[in-house]
Amino acid sequence: MFVGGLPSIVEAFYWLAREASYQWGVITYLVWLSLLIRVARRGPVPAGGVWRHVSVVVLTVFLPEFNEVMAPIIFATIVAFMAVNRSRTLQTDRFMLMLLGIAVILTAVSFLAPGNSSRSGVYPAIPSRHNLEYALAETARQTARFIVRHGSYPALWVAALAAWWWGARVVPHALSPMRRPLLGAAVLLALISVVYLTLFPVYWEYGEVNYTGEGRTYNVTDVASLPIRQSVDP
Repeated sequence: MFVGGLPSIVEAFYWLAREASYQWGVITYLVWLSLLIRVARRGPVPAGGVWRHVSVVVLTVFLPEFNEVMAPIIFATIVAFMAVNRSRTLQTDRFMLMLLGIAVILTAVSFLAPGNSSRSGVYPAIPSRHNLEYALAETARQTARFIVRHGSYPALWVAALAAWWWGARVVPHALSPMRRPLLGAAVLLALISVVYLTLFPVYWEYGEVNYTGEGRTYNVTDVASLPIRQSVDP
């Protein structure tokens, strides 16, 4: 189901550089996210839980170097964890703040690397490149296009509905919060935000040169938004 639903199967698996940069970036992000959830639930470092915190820090060091599409969603994920913790404890999570600092510094180092500058220099200096107004507007249009186009696969809806039907009987307590309208609206907003954040770097960097988007970046968007999309499909 995952492979069949990818916007670009060819760019996901049949070119080694893209597989290493984009597919492994997504895999690493999902592992990092699962560890981050465990860390957030357990709070302060418990006995025997140091390895989990160390693993999160190490993966935070590696994540920004995979590709530019990952950077916004890394920031958004950490900020979301900080906001939730702040609303519950009325305190700033210093560990998450440290992760945010690491991500910001290493993202800047990655983006300013000589290789990125050389690659960026081969594209024409058109007005739409590095144009904030254009990038914001075009990303919004492409977000709507992505949701309509890649959310229209019948197989994905069948799988989502089947998972919901099965989950409602096996773990009903886990799905009950989603029946609240405000929470459902929040999840839908999160879905749109994730899609927007992962597409924004494409139109900021390339402008009209990359008007239709790249299959490999759409793959990242598709995978990053999948957990949220499945939770709100019904």
